[in-house]
Amino acid sequence: MIQKMKRKQVPWSVNGLALAAGEACCAEPEYERKTRELIAGERSYLSRRIRESFGWHVWPGQANFLLIRLHPHQTAGELQLKLGKKGIMIRSCAMYTGLTERDFRIAVRSREDNDRLLDALAGIAEEGEGC
Repeated sequence: MIQKMKRKQVPWSVNGLALAAGEACCAEPEYERKTRELIAGERSYLSRRIRESFGWHVWPGQANFLLIRLHPHQTAGELQLKLGKKGIMIRSCAMYTGLTERDFRIAVRSREDNDRLLDALAGIAEEGEGC
């Protein structure tokens, strides 16, 4: 049973330096407040733009990432490869129980980074590559 669980486990390790930095940031209430505001605003912006521009389903959430489902003829793996060639990483969620090969996750980042992602997606769509 443990071996079966390990095969499905995605490593999310954090080194000691990253852990210390995270703890220091959490000790600063103003930093936390500003970060939460930034993420909330950018999550809303990114969700809206993805729905309007591509018609994909974006699940509501409170995290610093978005879970998105592509149209039936599209796969997250194909999109992952196309965006990877443009230096942008997304996470296919096909391995998660209850999700499909059409589901992927993106990080909510700065406006500049989010616009870079949206521009890359639009470029793929213009090239007729399945967005």
